[in-house]
Amino acid sequence: MNAFTIPPKSAVEPTTHPLQPLGWVMSIVLFALPALLLRLFMYHVMAGMFAVLPQFDAFIFSFTIPLALLLVAALLMTQREAHPLTWHFLRERFRFERLNGRAWRITAVCFVVGFLGSGVLGLTAKYIASIPAFAPPAVLPQVIDPRTAPSLSYPTFMGETTLGNWRIIGLYGVMLFFNIVGEETWWRGYILPRQEARFGARTWLVHGFLWTLFHSVFYPWQILGLAPMCFALSYAAQKTRSIWPGIIIHSLSNGLAMLPLVLGVLGIKA
Repeated sequence: MNAFTIPPKSAVEPTTHPLQPLGWVMSIVLFALPALLLRLFMYHVMAGMFAVLPQFDAFIFSFTIPLALLLVAALLMTQREAHPLTWHFLRERFRFERLNGRAWRITAVCFVVGFLGSGVLGLTAKYIASIPAFAPPAVLPQVIDPRTAPSLSYPTFMGETTLGNWRIIGLYGVMLFFNIVGEETWWRGYILPRQEARFGARTWLVHGFLWTLFHSVFYPWQILGLAPMCFALSYAAQKTRSIWPGIIIHSLSNGLAMLPLVLGVLGIKA
């Protein structure tokens, strides 16, 4: 074939890919399985790791492994759709599209609404956690328990002295990477577009509802507190048709939650 020969249609990589609609039953299954896996690791595997690893390391591994599996699952399930895992295809399939001005405004508004809403409703967590059926199990680190007074700077964190301890920042950063990239690739990259093929304009409501329930399986005390952010992020992802709002909002939310740990490492008392 010379440079001026037009390749046959079958040799040209398609620019659009029809997606199989994802209805209620399969949506529930694909949300429930990761939720149960995270609960298994948090409530049971972590306890076993405490016998051989420091508390902080066990915490990091217990979160990182199932979140990394979400990224792997997104790629495997996408490949199962009989498409090659090339960057050209994945950029389209997972919607790694550049944000324009309107998309940035939607992302900013959704972050503010979700952050403030979750901040207000998050105050209910300590009361919900006082109900035995919704209380954190004793195996979880105390810092996760909403009944524990929050700190703006951690001098110690899960048994680790924080001052100058950049190792815990590095490990925490690895966990956050898989938390953000793994979740966003699975939820907003793989699942949301398929749900749109079934639910249309109201997909963000279905997706936000199921994502809230996903968190409640292992964080039942946060079922109200996480709802505003779950719905706001889902709305932003659908309206912009891009994975970036989810990555940005997820990064900002989790980054702010990490701030007390960073201040502790820097020795800044707040």
